[in-house]
Amino acid sequence: MSIFSKINKKGAANIAIVAGLLVTVTVVSTVGADGLKVSTVSGDLENEVYQEVSKAAPSAGASVFTTPTLSAYEETASSDEGLLSAEATASSVTGAFDPAAFGYTNLGICKVSEGNLNIRKTPSTEGSVVGKLRKNNACEVLGEENGFTHIKSGEVEGYVKSEYLYTGEEALNAAKDAVQTVARITASAINVRKEPSVNSEKIGTAAKDSELIYVGEENGFARIDYNGGDAYVSKDFVEIKQVLTHAITITEARYGEGVSDVRADLVNYAMRFLGNPYVWGGTSLTKGIDCSGFTMKVYERYGISLPHYSVAQAQCGTRIKASQAKPGDLFFYGGSRISHVAIYIGNGQVIHASSPRVGIIISSAYMSTPVAVVRLFND
Repeated sequence: MSIFSKINKKGAANIAIVAGLLVTVTVVSTVGADGLKVSTVSGDLENEVYQEVSKAAPSAGASVFTTPTLSAYEETASSDEGLLSAEATASSVTGAFDPAAFGYTNLGICKVSEGNLNIRKTPSTEGSVVGKLRKNNACEVLGEENGFTHIKSGEVEGYVKSEYLYTGEEALNAAKDAVQTVARITASAINVRKEPSVNSEKIGTAAKDSELIYVGEENGFARIDYNGGDAYVSKDFVEIKQVLTHAITITEARYGEGVSDVRADLVNYAMRFLGNPYVWGGTSLTKGIDCSGFTMKVYERYGISLPHYSVAQAQCGTRIKASQAKPGDLFFYGGSRISHVAIYIGNGQVIHASSPRVGIIISSAYMSTPVAVVRLFND
């Protein structure tokens, strides 16, 4: 998958890719009132463990994680192959289940009781891991080879151990209980509010195509599960539908669900320049650069133009809470006036061009109290 494909479909930027090159980008950086269309586990099965940090309560398509750096992404062997779910049983949902209504021809359902099931590039335990299936995730069964089932789930295609997958009639029975009701965002971005009112406090934004678990309806708003608690979005800009959830990519497994490949790539790119010199007013990532020059040049690679001035950069994008930050968001620091900017890389850390003495370094995101946090990728 192109590193740009997910952000392109999320509505934060209009990106066209030709032969892997970014050719057009349009970014709109303001969010208006509700409905205004603006763009602005523990174990893993088969069998490895990926250490996850501070997981928030999940939602169908927009869970938020505190994310580890690459160095904290450790794989360790597990002593057993994992736990299976109980056998599929008759569902409380009556009537025939039609997988075609959910886009599946030959349905498979992940039957682990806990943790994640590795999706591998090849039908072997030696194959590289390309994604993860969680309990009750659905997939299209494409074939079987060497005790592995070839599947496609969401954006991930690969092989899983066949013993951890319901197929045939068992899959149909299991799927009845796996169906979730979600509120799918149809506008480019809408406000998420604390109470069902346009005058209520805004606690976040939801991007187009996000699927949030639907809890109910109140006063013209859909009540949703948002980071483990109830929140509200205008029903005018959501579609209530039933879905079967699908696999997460290895990028989401590393950085947290909802973190796009472009964010992961941006962090990796920024890390290339660790240790390079700081020069006030500089614009060279290798010969010398200052804090806003660093953020400007890193984002330039992804087709987003920023001014060479931290105060002005803080006026770009969408203001968010520090607790909502994902890798690639910008942290700003200062007293009565913003004087420094850094790139969030996950796990409570930032990378930044710090000073002539130390150059480009990694620091705590809370080395001082951030005065603003800005999101340029609303994915």
